[in-house]
Amino acid sequence: MTGTWRSEDSEALCRDAASVGITLQERELAALGHIAQSVLGARSNVSGLSSVDDVRLKHLVDSLTCLAPALLQEGERVLDLGTGAGFPGLVLAVMCPSTHFTLLDAEKKKTDFVRDTALRLEIPVRVVQGRAEELGHDPLWRGWFDCVLCRAVAPLPILLELALPFCRVGGRVVALKGPRLEQELEASEQALCVLGGEVQAHHHVELPSNAGSRRIVVIGATRKPSEEYPRRNAMIQRRPL
Repeated sequence: MTGTWRSEDSEALCRDAASVGITLQERELAALGHIAQSVLGARSNVSGLSSVDDVRLKHLVDSLTCLAPALLQEGERVLDLGTGAGFPGLVLAVMCPSTHFTLLDAEKKKTDFVRDTALRLEIPVRVVQGRAEELGHDPLWRGWFDCVLCRAVAPLPILLELALPFCRVGGRVVALKGPRLEQELEASEQALCVLGGEVQAHHHVELPSNAGSRRIVVIGATRKPSEEYPRRNAMIQRRPL
């Protein structure tokens, strides 16, 4: 995977961020450019995108949409569940340096890349390789986080079973979804009831340059889920709530 992030790409990123309500400072803009170049210069395709424009719009700007509705608070413990190449977690850690981010993914290739990038750019995050359905039963993880971020992880009923056990009561899951959010919410009624989740808000953000729309839904954790959840991955996939 090859590509070069240039000064004109930083200028475009600044304009794109402004279009979704975010003003980038010089330090932030430089750090995001370095993240983009790390993705573009990776030996293997860790992100699924190969062009500079796609990385700018579908990774960087898309990650920034979490900030427009003020979904994160200073000092919170935030889990980026299924971080992939570090999105949205690395971007948000640059923008919110006083928030404590843990970036989780099951693939070693991806967590190695994210850890190396974070260390090189001095972005203060914790990067962990592991499976959500296993760590969700670990008492060091279960009920620990104020916020769980999920981007392009799974359909909402499956995502909720994986994410809600990580939330403290009173915490929330923030899921970045596409245009079919209403259908996914309808399909999630049983999961919300069983797991103790409640829809608190949802936001609609149009990405610039006709890159699509982003629907962000906030699910509050109203009580602790039963200890049986999350189930084994095969069961979650075969019989979603």
